[in-house]
Amino acid sequence: MFLVSVSDVMRSPVETIEHDATAREAATRLSGSGIGSLVITDDDRPAGILTDVDLTGLVADGHDPETTTVERITSSPVITTTTGATITAAAERMRDNEIKSLPVVDDGGALVGIVTTTDLSNYLPHLSRLKRKHDAPAGERRGVRGGQRRH
Repeated sequence: MFLVSVSDVMRSPVETIEHDATAREAATRLSGSGIGSLVITDDDRPAGILTDVDLTGLVADGHDPETTTVERITSSPVITTTTGATITAAAERMRDNEIKSLPVVDDGGALVGIVTTTDLSNYLPHLSRLKRKHDAPAGERRGVRGGQRRH
């Protein structure tokens, strides 16, 4: 079996936001970017994560997005993974913690990417092709079947 690492599927650079930005600013950034989360950093390390679900909850609870800072509504501590982790380990971490976005850190703890459930699901067809290629008889892997070249 072959292993695929988080570094193969993560997105970089990561969209970040300052801890003192307003929820309104965060909502505007999320709305215009097509992403579902923003990471708050402290010295290049993830310090919090804000999701579209967090913003929906803020509005539903009657808080003012103009005056509420992202620091007040971010999920913290941040659950992370590393570039060398397998995508299976990342998926299990997301499942176990009921999250959809997983910031990726290097060995020093600095933010280097993010992997989401969408990234993982987009990678599945590629993974299926790799598996079929890996499981194929040796001749078929090279484009040869029964000693003859395929045209």
